[in-house]
Amino acid sequence: KSIIILVPTVMLFFADIKVNAQIPNETAHDLVAATLILEAGGEKDQRAMLAVWEVLRNRAKQQNKSIVSVCFQRKQFSCWNNVEKRQALFDKASKHPKFNKAYDIATKNYKTNVTNGATHYHTLKVNPYWAKSYEKTVVIENHIFYR
Repeated sequence: KSIIILVPTVMLFFADIKVNAQIPNETAHDLVAATLILEAGGEKDQRAMLAVWEVLRNRAKQQNKSIVSVCFQRKQFSCWNNVEKRQALFDKASKHPKFNKAYDIATKNYKTNVTNGATHYHTLKVNPYWAKSYEKTVVIENHIFYR
């Protein structure tokens, strides 16, 4: 007899695999941590990186994709829009003083909800066309979150 074992897709969210997304030598956790730094590392509020983490997690679940693939979706997270500069951006993020905190968030799968289920956000500096299609949930420093 054969036994079939089904592995839930949730495992893909945190698999510490090598990811080739123009940054070939970094793990999934490294890339998620870099995204948190590049998107919210400059904020003083401790919730800022957790909020970005929640958006990544919520969107990955909603789209049934890995968190890393969500990070690198075209025109979704502005920090990665310039494909040619991704390695340089990663290198900069990995030297940031909050990188260890971001890595902790990326690896611990925190069960937070500071954004009230947000799947999108933007900075206060912009007014994207899509914002009026979503419900505003919270403002954390320089970011507005939506679901």
